[in-house]
Amino acid sequence: MSPRSISEHDVTRRTERAPAEVAVDQHASYAQLFWAVREWLVTSVGVERLTVAAPFRERIYAGKFGLSARATPHATISVVARIERRAITGRASASAIIRLALKTVS
Repeated sequence: MSPRSISEHDVTRRTERAPAEVAVDQHASYAQLFWAVREWLVTSVGVERLTVAAPFRERIYAGKFGLSARATPHATISVVARIERRAITGRASASAIIRLALKTVS
């Protein structure tokens, strides 16, 4: 199988009104590009942005890199590294995820 790539993008806007009529606006954007290096090996890179208006003011930017390998027809292991930066405080944090997915139905 030749290498294939696919991408996805999502933009979400949510407005909630509390009983006191305080509006909370939230905008979230997400984009991710996948590349199938081999039929059983997929890499991905993604970016995220979240903006929340007052009174819960927040602005977060994040990037992530993922690698997913199908070990057997019923088991896939994934590793994801993510870093995010909170624009208001200037703080950055990193995280890593290791996930094992098992398929129980043929």
